[in-house]
Amino acid sequence: MSLPAQIVAGTDMEWTDSTVPADAAGATVYLRPLTGSAGVAAVGVLGPDGWAFTLDAADTAGMDAGPWAAQGVATAAGGSTAAWFAGARLEVLPSLLFSGDPGPLDLRSPTEIELEAVRAAIAAVYRAQEYEVGAGRYMGRRLLRADLRWLQQREQALLLRLQVERQGRQQRRVLIEFTP
Repeated sequence: MSLPAQIVAGTDMEWTDSTVPADAAGATVYLRPLTGSAGVAAVGVLGPDGWAFTLDAADTAGMDAGPWAAQGVATAAGGSTAAWFAGARLEVLPSLLFSGDPGPLDLRSPTEIELEAVRAAIAAVYRAQEYEVGAGRYMGRRLLRADLRWLQQREQALLLRLQVERQGRQQRRVLIEFTP
């Protein structure tokens, strides 16, 4: 399938495909995100260079940023049978269009944002050992190994999730409980 490797949400997308079977009466490409439950379908039109597929800006505007999968399905005359003809992966990039004050732009995934917060918490545990709780009154805090161990385990779990997200695979949720 000659689907583009990357598209920007909110833009028009056109491509042709010559892998559709010659006896096909119709062809549709279904696009779905690897996370989430949305989907978009592009119906093909037979042309001189093969089947042409189009998604307009209104269709792609609702596409969430991240990895998506595509599957092409061809139907025979009469629409009685359907055959899969191609599959592909693509990356949807967020649209940078705005009106008014654009505000800050954060292109990190939720996992990357949480990972940064966990790393900041680990650093804060090491730095902050004494707090001022009033005028001239201080409270000390001992470093709790359980807190630090939990934060480090959370960091490792987030790194693994981030690696899975970047590879574009669905992750399996496994519960592992550590006891001191």
